[in-house]
Amino acid sequence: MGMLAPLYALAALAVVGPIVFHLIRRQPQGQQKFSSLMFLRPSPPKLTRRSRLDHWLLLALRMIALALIAFAFARPYFRERSLLDIDLSGRNVVLLLDTSASMRRPDVWQKAQEAIQQVIDSLANNDHLSLYAIDDSLRPIVAVEDSYRMEAQTAQQAVRTAAADLEPSWQSTELAAGLTGLADTLNAATVSGPLSPGMTSEIVLVTDLHTNSGIEPLQGYPWPENVQLDVRRIQPETPGNARPSWMPQADDADDDRIRIRIENNQQSEQQTFQLAWANADGIEEGGATRVQVPAGQVRVVPMAGNSRGSDRIRLIGDAWEADNDVIMVRTEPLRQTILYVGRSEAEAEDDPAYFLTKAPINSSDVERQIVFLEENDLPTALEDSQVAAVIIEPGFGLAQHAQRLRQFVASGGTVMVNLARPLATEALQEETTAFL
Repeated sequence: MGMLAPLYALAALAVVGPIVFHLIRRQPQGQQKFSSLMFLRPSPPKLTRRSRLDHWLLLALRMIALALIAFAFARPYFRERSLLDIDLSGRNVVLLLDTSASMRRPDVWQKAQEAIQQVIDSLANNDHLSLYAIDDSLRPIVAVEDSYRMEAQTAQQAVRTAAADLEPSWQSTELAAGLTGLADTLNAATVSGPLSPGMTSEIVLVTDLHTNSGIEPLQGYPWPENVQLDVRRIQPETPGNARPSWMPQADDADDDRIRIRIENNQQSEQQTFQLAWANADGIEEGGATRVQVPAGQVRVVPMAGNSRGSDRIRLIGDAWEADNDVIMVRTEPLRQTILYVGRSEAEAEDDPAYFLTKAPINSSDVERQIVFLEENDLPTALEDSQVAAVIIEPGFGLAQHAQRLRQFVASGGTVMVNLARPLATEALQEETTAFL
């Protein structure tokens, strides 16, 4: 045991005071005056050998109180062997840099780089540093294992150089996936090395904490006790962001106008915007639509189609213009051919091909055409790349073209054998069974 202020222990000598005061007898309280003694001076009681101690319990309490006060001011402490075994290898610090598209906003990336340099400058010479990047997935730049293969100062310099070379991507932000993945990586490094068991690691997250950062899954994640999180939030000079997106039209809608959904960020200071058709060179003249979208709300604006060849709808007046264009590309529907090889019945209700022509097999993206063939024309027709499926009846070249049909299926096509009619002969049954 030791003492931080051992001189205060000398105050324990004050326990002599209560002993002295207990030995001094006080003058009796009750007095009777006599005429023969009225001219004598009173004398105080003196300490003599005949004096004895009274009230032992009170004396002991007073002495203990003085000793405890002196002992407390001396600030004693106990030396433990575990304190002598402290790991002096330095801290384990992991930088997690947000490189998603929202970090492209004006001055945000520059501030993020400055924050990283400040973190590196604040480290001690024996602190190990590693670097990871997060957008829609976690990417190791200088991994924890690589950091511990170097000297601590070398690892810090490697992180400084690698961070300066990073650029933000155009991907979304999934901070929860990055944080949980990094925490699991640190736990694995504690189990299998290079981190020692019980060592506390620190994650420094540099991000703008955009609204759609994907942090909700963290609510159900049991965060490790040996991992600390330090969030360095980067705020843009002009907060907020509005984002337009295209809303598909309902199939039964009579209105052919284009619907644009505008979502305004909760921190946005701008509420008035304009929508206009534009192209790669600039905004189309005239026709801008004014729209009011309060912060944290959504508005749907119908837009008339353009007739001047513009290929995008642009949102004007936003603080960050990187995501303000909605590209409107008109695509031609995919054309596919369905081959039918079989016989036709005089009565429509007995003819499977008749019902096939009445089936709703087309969509807004795919136009399908049914072609009726003779069995001898099937190999030539299969050479067409637009052929997506073949419907064939037994007895109409199923066995003759079986090898070619199998090749067609292997290349991604579809072959359906129409068994709507009874197989009249055993030969047809064997032919169908062999093909299937």
